[in-house]
Amino acid sequence: MLWRFLLIFTVYSAGMATVIKFFGIYVEGELSLSDREKTTVFLALQLSALVGAIGFGLLERLVGSKRLVIYTLCWWLLGLIAIHQLQALSMWLSVELNRLFVICTVIAGAGLGATQSASRTLVALLAPNAHSAQIFGYWGLFSRLAAVLGTGAFALVADLLSLRQGLLVIMAFFAVGALSMVMLPVAQGRTQASAFPAKIS
Repeated sequence: MLWRFLLIFTVYSAGMATVIKFFGIYVEGELSLSDREKTTVFLALQLSALVGAIGFGLLERLVGSKRLVIYTLCWWLLGLIAIHQLQALSMWLSVELNRLFVICTVIAGAGLGATQSASRTLVALLAPNAHSAQIFGYWGLFSRLAAVLGTGAFALVADLLSLRQGLLVIMAFFAVGALSMVMLPVAQGRTQASAFPAKIS
C-alpha cells in the first residue's frame, strides 16, 4: 500500500513542482506585471502558504491526513481553474486582470505547505517503523522524479500548444492524484505496516 501511495504522491507532486514554476512563466508570457506587482505575487504566495499550512493543519486534526490531501488537491484545482479562465472571470467580475491573477495565486498557494505536510504524515503512517528512514529516502527520490515528470510534460504541451493549455496538464496531475487518493485504503496500509517484520530474513 505504501508503494501505491508513493506512486500517487508522484503524480500530484508533479503538479505541485510544476505549478510553482508555471506562475513565473505565466507572468512573463501572458501578463504584463511590473516588478512591484511581481514582488507582490511572490510575497502573497509565501503568506498564503503560511496561512494555509496553519489553517489546513488544524483541519487535519479533524479529518485526517488522507482527507486533507484530497481537500488540498481540490483546492489547488479550484485555483488553477480560475487562472485558466482568468480572462472570462476578469470580464465577469469586472476586476482588472493582473489583480485577479494575484487573488487566484493567493487562493491556490494556500494549499502548498498543507499538501506536503499531510503527505509526509501519510508516509510515516504507512511505513514500517523499522524501515521508516529508508522509506523517507525513497520519498525524496519520488519527489525528484515528480519534478522531472511534471516540468517535462508541461514544457511539451506548452511548446506544442500554449501556456494556457499547458495548465491543463498541471490540473490533470491534481485531478488524477485526488481521485487516486479517494480509492487508497489507508487503514489497510497501516495494518500492513504494523505487521511488517523488523528484518527480512
